[in-house]
Amino acid sequence: MKHSVSAKPYTEYWMDCVLSLMVSLVSSYSPQCADAAVMNHYEYINFGNSIWWKLLELRYSPDFYKELSSRIEVRPLDKIEEDELVPTIKSYVDSDRLLMLTTDAYHLIKNSLHYHSTHMQHGWLFNGYDDQTGSFYIFSDNIGGFGENEVTAQDFELAVIPETYTQACELVLDKREFAYRLTLEEVRANAAKINKSITKLSYCNFWKCHSTEYTEDRCFDMSKLIGRQHANTVLFARLCECGLISEELCREMTERSNALELGWNSVRGIFLKRHIKGRVPDYAALSKKAWDLLCREYDMWTYFLETTENR
Repeated sequence: MKHSVSAKPYTEYWMDCVLSLMVSLVSSYSPQCADAAVMNHYEYINFGNSIWWKLLELRYSPDFYKELSSRIEVRPLDKIEEDELVPTIKSYVDSDRLLMLTTDAYHLIKNSLHYHSTHMQHGWLFNGYDDQTGSFYIFSDNIGGFGENEVTAQDFELAVIPETYTQACELVLDKREFAYRLTLEEVRANAAKINKSITKLSYCNFWKCHSTEYTEDRCFDMSKLIGRQHANTVLFARLCECGLISEELCREMTERSNALELGWNSVRGIFLKRHIKGRVPDYAALSKKAWDLLCREYDMWTYFLETTENR
């Protein structure tokens, strides 16, 4: 029989590990957070040293991070002894409390790039267990996005051991209402900021790296861009439902955003193939593809701003 906490994962799209977890917890008790999660409060940046390395990244508003993190208190716990780990996890789940353990990702999630590939310390929220199969359940991302993932009893024994398990903490939520109202004015202001960030980039080589070491990380970066375009389609649908934009504009924006999602998915596929084959990607060619997609997004938001100017 499966036992779970009341919090549910936010599965609409993947933002990043921390933000997806925080949105999951807050939206479980305050549904208005879901509208805030799809709001277009993001920008593009290109950072790094032009000689050694450069990265293209999508970043969300720090104010959104702050608002969510203000509702989640992190309480560090004393080291849990190995023979007490399983009873402790079950006790937290049974009492609907949130326990996070930091351990190695190498054995933990089968459907992920890290599984039997990369050793990486990461925090995991244990949200459930099955007392018949011995499996545990955690909130985490995999190649399909963010959600609940099963950790088999065998993988748990390999992953959560003294050599890799390093930290434990309890997350305590402030369950007051997340007051939020979707407005056209905010979407328009954010659209202008997005276009400004794209303009600042101009055309350049967005990535520079001389080894295959970081291609796995670039796959995660591309997942953020793919997810964001999916979130934009949800945002346009919500604006239409609220009577803030027309059905015609919603269809047009959705079509454009879907095309961008497919485009970034193609770029991620190239990174993924190079990662699997252990080869350095053709960063110049990828930068050209990326710039084309960014220009198309610029046009998308420009069209949105022009069409909604007098509403």
